[in-house]
Amino acid sequence: MSNRILPSDRSSNKISTDRILIVDDLPINLTIAKWFLSKYGVQADTALSGAKALDKVKQAADSGKPYGLIFMDHLMPGMDGIETTRQIRNMEKIGLLANGQDAPASVPIIALSANAGSGSRTYFLSAGMQDFISKPFDAEELNRVLVKWLEAKPNIAPVSKILEMPIPSETPIPLPAPQKTKHLFIINPKSFARKEDLDELISAIKGYFTQKATYKESPKDGTGDLDEKDAEFSINISRFPRHAIIIIDKYMRNIESDTRVRIYSVGGEGNNFCCLNGIIGLSDIKNVDLALMPYGTTNDFVLLFGKEHREDFRNVVLQASAPVISVDVIQCNNNYALNNCTVGLEAAAVIKTISLNLRFEKLRRQFRSLTASFYTLGGILSLFDKKLLNQQYRIIADGENLSGTYVSINIANGPFYGGGKKPVADAVPNDGFLNVVMLKKTKNITPLRIITLITKHFKGEQAKFPEYFICRKFKEISISSDLPLYVNMDGEAFFDSELNISVIPHAIRITAVNGVPLNVAGTEGTDDEP
Repeated sequence: MSNRILPSDRSSNKISTDRILIVDDLPINLTIAKWFLSKYGVQADTALSGAKALDKVKQAADSGKPYGLIFMDHLMPGMDGIETTRQIRNMEKIGLLANGQDAPASVPIIALSANAGSGSRTYFLSAGMQDFISKPFDAEELNRVLVKWLEAKPNIAPVSKILEMPIPSETPIPLPAPQKTKHLFIINPKSFARKEDLDELISAIKGYFTQKATYKESPKDGTGDLDEKDAEFSINISRFPRHAIIIIDKYMRNIESDTRVRIYSVGGEGNNFCCLNGIIGLSDIKNVDLALMPYGTTNDFVLLFGKEHREDFRNVVLQASAPVISVDVIQCNNNYALNNCTVGLEAAAVIKTISLNLRFEKLRRQFRSLTASFYTLGGILSLFDKKLLNQQYRIIADGENLSGTYVSINIANGPFYGGGKKPVADAVPNDGFLNVVMLKKTKNITPLRIITLITKHFKGEQAKFPEYFICRKFKEISISSDLPLYVNMDGEAFFDSELNISVIPHAIRITAVNGVPLNVAGTEGTDDEP
């Protein structure tokens, strides 16, 4: 099947394929769904209850422009989605929606359910619905439904690269959605300047979920730990590097296979790295989402959504109900990164900065602005490392030999890096490619010239200096050297002797809070730095 929506035997139906009704009792769900649908060029109306939905369906029919598709929430106060669907079918049967004309065919109604179990599809079909999507739904599921149930129409196609998901060769019946969702919070306490800020966030998490009466104290000691088998959410503090991997592994052992888990990385780039590696290491990740909650000094991946929306990603309510999108992941040997992998000078600067941070930990925590100063100092110290600046690299990228002497090698999955800088503006995090920028070491290059070029690199101006920069896209790249390799992956720095780096397309689902469009080159956003 191509990406074109298939024509159907309903071509003579008096149903407008560019009008859609979304029914849900939560305004935030309506906002998210409406934004997703706007990417397909269709007009979406909303209703906050079953009764209001019936009114809108009748008004649309009377106007001569009936709805072509209805998304119906299952559980709503008063008249639920099942009863509302039955009422619509009765109205169609007795001709109330015909407007004096031949009665149109039944409008497709798609159930929205967060608790769709193995028998849900039969249940929804028996109630007069045609299909269902689990909440929170993602772009791929939405695309499947629109392809299946709307007639061929040129403007019904994803306009954003991020939302453009491949249509399978067939349109299968969807697998049963998870029956329930659990929420695992992993917090790096070092990302908070004040303990009061951390306490406030934890209170917000508990306040949101306890309203649903699903928070349970441990019956063993009453200390506040969660009984993970029953509780809807769990709060965990990361105490040391890669602790998140241990937390995720232990937590998931007690989770039933039909349960969806949303894992919240609360902190900076390093915490994201650990949570990502914990998720990728699971034997089954199809029901696991990653929610990035940016705290700490840097969390560049969320800048894809615009700096003005950074606070939205800290909102527990928005994160808990947010839809998801699929993005690529960088694999480097046995490690995985969401955003960036650097080799050479930039990685060495990070390693030296980490050393300075550890040496002056108390001072840095008291004056957090010193972090940027330490990074600058780490970079300066690296500039005077002659072995590093003259290091020979053996590089094979998609079969092409690019071996040589390089100052720095930047492998990007997203455009932002280095605390809000945008060095790789055309990097798209789900195009199946890695953007590689390599700064060549020439005979006449000096430390001062390197500083100038790195500054231009952070501004994304490499194309102005083709004699120094190589800018390409690859799927696989191997790097080795006779000297130790300085490596940095999303804030996790280490040494290695040989690197095998590749892209894993659509490897993980991340939350898109409020359905905010991704701000990357080639999509609907702008190319300006947020």
